[in-house]
Amino acid sequence: MNNRKLLVAALCAASITLSACSKKQGTNEEIVPAINLADMDTLVRPQDDFYHYVNGGWIKANPLKPAYSSFGAFDVLSDRSIEQIHGIVDELAQGSYKAGSNEYRVSVLYKQAIDSVKRNELGAQPILDELKSIEAINSKKALVDFAAQQDNKGDDTFFGTYVMADAENSDMNIFNLKQTSLALGNKEYYTDPKNGEIIKAYNQYIERIAQLAGYSAEEAQRIAKNNI
Repeated sequence: MNNRKLLVAALCAASITLSACSKKQGTNEEIVPAINLADMDTLVRPQDDFYHYVNGGWIKANPLKPAYSSFGAFDVLSDRSIEQIHGIVDELAQGSYKAGSNEYRVSVLYKQAIDSVKRNELGAQPILDELKSIEAINSKKALVDFAAQQDNKGDDTFFGTYVMADAENSDMNIFNLKQTSLALGNKEYYTDPKNGEIIKAYNQYIERIAQLAGYSAEEAQRIAKNNI
């Protein structure tokens, strides 16, 4: 089923009057629709099925991909953004920059991230201290302290924190809390019975990662079970 956020976006867009053409002396300006009319299915009567009236063209042109549990206009924007950022970073990685500059930092970080040979050599060594800190948690206070430390590093635990404009007063920034996402991204991976094989494979993956990090097979099974 296509992402319901598409319907929300379409409804919002449809509520906006089409851009008016301000005619100037001696010029003809093209009227650009506020929404892509090709995404609609005007063969469907809106009073019969408004959802498919608004989104029918999009649904036909964008069949659900195997990699997605849902797919809508916001997913298109996300994929396009990731592709463009990847292109920028890939181009930066080919250049030479002054040490300490933003371009240099991005280039070095990217090269380190794709250096699979070095990663395999290091194994879990870079995160062993972090794993020891997790295993050392023995109280609620210790858990809260660890979560706070991770937040200072930019890592989310049970919740994430950020600062942005107040929704009720854009002149003021406020502190916000957000729930962190599921490991597999969408709840359908967990709740839909047809994804049983995916959950099984994910469980095996967690076990394998835990063993590579130095945990015994029994400990790895415990970690995987708690994760699911």
